[in-house]
Amino acid sequence: MPGCLLLLITTQVWAIIKPVLEERTRNKIVITNKQTDAALLELVPDDVLPTFLGGKCPCSIGEKISNSGASFTEAQIKARGDLKIAVDVAEGGVLGWEFMLESHDIKFGVYRFHSGSYTDKLAVTSGDVIRPLSKSETKGELQAETLENCKGGTYVLYWDNSYSMMTAKTLKYIYEVA
Repeated sequence: MPGCLLLLITTQVWAIIKPVLEERTRNKIVITNKQTDAALLELVPDDVLPTFLGGKCPCSIGEKISNSGASFTEAQIKARGDLKIAVDVAEGGVLGWEFMLESHDIKFGVYRFHSGSYTDKLAVTSGDVIRPLSKSETKGELQAETLENCKGGTYVLYWDNSYSMMTAKTLKYIYEVA
């Protein structure tokens, strides 16, 4: 791959740097995701490309992300339990997140509360629905989304495992605010 540079960046970082790049430079960048792994495989040999990007390299998720400068937090969500991450976002700000489960499924949603009004004793679903709670069944695949031009407030990333009677889930997640 002479003359090529491969960068693994999150969608949140791309949303920040894209506007400052000249069009000529942006046109040289290849964007790929799980639906377009073939484009990346044309540029990078599959034996060095991580499995989460369609390659055959079995590196762990921590290694993949730490190589890009970020790191995931790992959380155990008990059977019949949940995880709530409250994040303050300024008016006009950007909020992005990525997460994955090595196996099983989980429900995920995002809710917004007016600044200062959220406490962990409130029902998350009493906030404004930003991303409806829905089951994520993409086991072993990275899920990523970015919200741009956010209304100011506290956003709650909510993973719900209350429907699982006996199975705890191991979640790996990261979020960024800009």
